[in-house]
Amino acid sequence: MGEIKSKVTVEGAYKSEEMEALFDSGSTFGHLDEDIAEDLGFVILPIEYDANIAGGMQMKVKPAVGYMTVNGCRRPVIIGVSEKGAVPLSIGLAQMQLMGIKLDPQKETFSVKCTVPKV
Repeated sequence: MGEIKSKVTVEGAYKSEEMEALFDSGSTFGHLDEDIAEDLGFVILPIEYDANIAGGMQMKVKPAVGYMTVNGCRRPVIIGVSEKGAVPLSIGLAQMQLMGIKLDPQKETFSVKCTVPKV
């Protein structure tokens, strides 16, 4: 079973950027490198917590808020940021659920069913 990756758009208060993202079904919130989050204008909270990120690394991360667009589905996201991760951007289960993303590990593909979230 290989990795599932795709081009996505991440967006903060200042600008947006298209990046390659790893869909990480072992992650809750996903990960974004802190330099990228700051450059885009993500709101980074001043709290740190220990987390395991893609690649099995354990790091101190801070929660951050911004937007992510996958296959036309744009949603606000909470994502963990830290100095460096195994990949610059990984998408966790929280983002996948919010956007209706279903992974097909056999075919190494994914689908998006962009539904209106419940609050």
